Amino acid sequence: MKKPSRKWIVIVCIAVVAAVLVEIISVLHYRRTIDLVEQEVHEDLSEEISAPIRTMHQEHLLMALLGIGVLAVMLYHYARSEAKLREASQEQARINGELSAARSIQKEMLPKAFQDNIFGLLEPAREVGGDLFDFYRRDGKLFFCVGDVSGKGVPSAMLMSVIHSLFRVVSEKEESPSRILTVLNTQACRDNDTNMFVTFFVGCLDLYTGKFRYSNAGHDKPFLLSGNISVLPSKANLPLGVFPDTVYEEEFIELTPGSSIFLYTDGLTEAKNTQRKPFGKSRLEDALRLSLSSSFSPEQTVLSLRESAHEFIGGAPQSDDLTMLLIHYPKMTLFKESLVLKNKVEELSKLSDFLKGICAKLQLDGKLGLSIRLAVEEMVVNVVSYAYPSPKEGTVSIYADSDFKELRFTIVDKGIPFDPTAVVPQSITLSAEERSIGGLGILLSREIMDSVSYCRKTEFNVLTLTKSIV
Repeated sequence: MKKPSRKWIVIVCIAVVAAVLVEIISVLHYRRTIDLVEQEVHEDLSEEISAPIRTMHQEHLLMALLGIGVLAVMLYHYARSEAKLREASQEQARINGELSAARSIQKEMLPKAFQDNIFGLLEPAREVGGDLFDFYRRDGKLFFCVGDVSGKGVPSAMLMSVIHSLFRVVSEKEESPSRILTVLNTQACRDNDTNMFVTFFVGCLDLYTGKFRYSNAGHDKPFLLSGNISVLPSKANLPLGVFPDTVYEEEFIELTPGSSIFLYTDGLTEAKNTQRKPFGKSRLEDALRLSLSSSFSPEQTVLSLRESAHEFIGGAPQSDDLTMLLIHYPKMTLFKESLVLKNKVEELSKLSDFLKGICAKLQLDGKLGLSIRLAVEEMVVNVVSYAYPSPKEGTVSIYADSDFKELRFTIVDKGIPFDPTAVVPQSITLSAEERSIGGLGILLSREIMDSVSYCRKTEFNVLTLTKSIV
């Protein structure tokens, strides 16, 4: 506890001195009164008259001294209270500063580079919140999520940050929404003494085919906007952090070009006005219907929904975090080509002609086209040479997709399971005899392409290579 400041010590001293001066003046006034009495009355009566005055003055002096003591104690305690208040104010300012920094950090974790077909926002009810949303593109697929941590404030924000980071880490290697949720749930259940949980929705949209896979962990069902408005069919499953052995079901639909997915947290539908009435799903559907009829962009739609919610709430305080995310699957002009090869070296000439034709049709720069051809050829040669042990015969399929901004190659075979992304790069200082087969070519392909990912789907190896071409 801090001691009273010098300012308050000076104030106490001045008050005490003032009180003493008043008493001294009172004593002087008393002596003058006694002298006047003794001068005006007979000597025999002066003592009789002055005695009561003296007694009264003594009592007055005693009360004055007591008052001075009480005043000193009151001023001292007031000074200490002021010191406590000052200390509390400084502590609150420090906490507010840290919360402000935490809010900035949390805000920095959210996506900022919105594309024409995506827009989202998050408005925390307090300095920091427990909602999250995220999206990013990998291998021609759009990965996205929306989540809501139970509770509010700093504890929820901390758990949100952990789940958010884990989503990025896991989805960089895994494209199955159900398996992503399984990993997140395992981590959320670990040492969860506070019994906090997270509702979470994960989606993976193939931008070239419209195939949309998703899995729901107890979150509000998204809306599907496709000519009309409907709720996306999805099984709720349990939220993250409840039971470690929860099985999350994965679902699938194929989106038609021009359709959209709208995701939100209950901070939107449960926002209450001054009469404690919630915004509700019916008002949300009406607002979505208006934006659909007005051909709003994703950004216009989300901002109009926020405005509708704020108008409904009026002067009522925000009671929960508000999060919205709209994903629009646009109509795109796509380029598609495919080739199937046998696992024979003489088949590789077909691959060279296939890749040259793609580069020509996409009008790729000579240097860019050459590097892409080199990267794809290295990977296909590895499959042809090693996927099928001799004398087993097999095939390798190469699919090329492009939206004229990005070029994606998907290489599929039924050979021995092999993950090129897990291969440790070979040192270029080693001699040819010391290097393991294929290592240098894999390293070269990784360096050339923007993204190289692998997954095993049932009996198939699926390798995806992507490269920006703009």
